[in-house]
Amino acid sequence: MGRYYWKIINRNDEKKLIDSDIHSFLVGYPIQRMIPSVAKQQIIRRDENNKKGYIIKFKGVKFAKHYQVEIYSDKDLKKLVSRVKTEKEYVYWVSNRDGVYFVRIRSLDVWGRLSPYSKVGKVIFPISPFL
Repeated sequence: MGRYYWKIINRNDEKKLIDSDIHSFLVGYPIQRMIPSVAKQQIIRRDENNKKGYIIKFKGVKFAKHYQVEIYSDKDLKKLVSRVKTEKEYVYWVSNRDGVYFVRIRSLDVWGRLSPYSKVGKVIFPISPFL
């Protein structure tokens, strides 16, 4: 990363050194870090195939190598319940807990840069089957 400079030194017919102008180029990442996003509020029922877990979906970003999903039991994000790493745009969370949880996500891109966290999303795992 950074700016690099070079110049060309050549010899003319009389064996004298001739300098060129100084040139430069900038090396950087091709894109800015992109932040994944989670819905502001989701109601998620248990997975039909496996009644023990929930599938939390989110919107991924281009060039993401993997995502880190954090699930909290409080709005202040002090009580971490689970931290899951995934390469997909969803995470399968196995839990016997129902209720309201808060989710945030960040990504690691192919250049090794960690994004800031997404905005916090509210995820409701209903106790009642009628929700």
